Amino acid sequence: MTSIHTNAGATAALQTLRAINANLTITQKAISSGLRVGAAADNAAYWSISTTMRSDNMALSAIVDALGLAAAETDVAYAGLEATIGALDGIKAKLVAAKEEGVDRQKIQAELEQLIGQAESIATSASFNGVNWLNTDIANLAYLTASPVEMPAALSRSASGTLQVQTLTLDIGDISLFNSDGGGALQADDRSVGNINGLTTVSGATAFGVKARESYTFAGPITLSATDSISFDIIVDAGPHSAGVTYPITIDKALVDSRLGTSDGVIANRSAMISILNQAMVTAGLSGVANVGTEASDRFLFWSLEGLGLDDASIAIGNLTSTLSGGAAGGLENPPVTDIDNSYAELSFSGGSSSFRLHPDVVIAFELVTPDGVTQTITIDRATVDSVLGTNDGLVNAGPDFAAVLNAVLAGTGVTATGAGIQTTLTIDSTMFPTAGSRSQFQILNVRDNIGSPPDFDLVDIDITAAGADLDNYLSGIEGMLAKVTSAAAMLGALASRLDLQEVFGRTLQQTMTAGIGRRSMLTWTRHQRG
Repeated sequence: MTSIHTNAGATAALQTLRAINANLTITQKAISSGLRVGAAADNAAYWSISTTMRSDNMALSAIVDALGLAAAETDVAYAGLEATIGALDGIKAKLVAAKEEGVDRQKIQAELEQLIGQAESIATSASFNGVNWLNTDIANLAYLTASPVEMPAALSRSASGTLQVQTLTLDIGDISLFNSDGGGALQADDRSVGNINGLTTVSGATAFGVKARESYTFAGPITLSATDSISFDIIVDAGPHSAGVTYPITIDKALVDSRLGTSDGVIANRSAMISILNQAMVTAGLSGVANVGTEASDRFLFWSLEGLGLDDASIAIGNLTSTLSGGAAGGLENPPVTDIDNSYAELSFSGGSSSFRLHPDVVIAFELVTPDGVTQTITIDRATVDSVLGTNDGLVNAGPDFAAVLNAVLAGTGVTATGAGIQTTLTIDSTMFPTAGSRSQFQILNVRDNIGSPPDFDLVDIDITAAGADLDNYLSGIEGMLAKVTSAAAMLGALASRLDLQEVFGRTLQQTMTAGIGRRSMLTWTRHQRG
């Protein structure tokens, strides 16, 4: 009979040896790869996370390197700007010295040329790795909305897995000292908007509507018998908002003789006609409502005194009848020479030029006082100009283009603009402010821009020995240059600080991600072992 004897101890030992061999295989695999999770088969989910994080960490390393490069470029440009400020301070001091009587301007000019040459040398040598932000070659720099340089700054991955590279932006136009196409901080600044197509010429002006008027040329003499009469209506302050008030007027021989102290009923001239009309209007109740006077050498004029309190302001002669031969009525039977009704305040201006160009840094402003006494500040900037005109160069042609821009910024104020040729006209919007005549008015106050009088010369063109050299203009221009260079240096200083902080954060983030990858692998390893 066959029998099988089982050695329990040997079996247990064999199982232990098999487990040790399996674990040893895993350990050898981890040692050879340098990773506890070396393949997706070890743990697909955690292997995927670790692999993505390692890839991101490599990209982040590249960004940290780029930040270091950007910081170096910024430091070089900042050093150049600081040195330029010193050169400009020296130039300003020499210009002040040149104002003293008896000084040798030739010698001061020689010193100025050395300082100017130093500023040029700074700009051309402030280069790092072939990058120079102070000496640029940018077409139309002065009128570009922006001339940005972007620097990789950070890496982020959204919850959905989308990878994004975040950047820091520097506008080179804000720090360039010399640009091949102009627009640098040490070059002539053509940002001036001049008289803004004439808008500055009406600064401080008050626009009024005109009192309603209607004039006639006297036709006479005329003679009224005891049975003659001239009758008509004077309609005052009628218009779109009111029917006005009608006053019947009658002129007969009795009125003529009584007013003129005569007995023949003759109205011999314009003065006599005006005297009679005045009396007839007083009798009809027009005192304080309308009046009559002279216009030109041979005309008599009716005008509304706007005393009825109505929004409309008009005056008209209607329903004229006359018993005299041919319907003669001293000139009232003929069409009026002038006829102005329901006038609204308007203000016209022209700058004597066809256009101006608005630089991205320039803002035009003025105060508008509307008929209700409300004062509003109106501003025009480059974004508005380009948006309204559908352009990207800030060019504003006089007339229709400027009117379109003004209508955009005046929307809702009750003042509108129209343009023709190189003239622009501002007018009260009667739908918002219906009161017409002399009570219709608005003001334009304190037209200004935010740059004042920028330098109109290049730094390299300063010559105090030239005939008619304007030292005050040079000093004012150097002050403007100093302000721009100082602002550029402050902006670069802030950028340098941000780059340093971002670089430190990037390196810290690298270390954190490396540790995170390790923790993922340890967790996976532990779970694998337990499994």
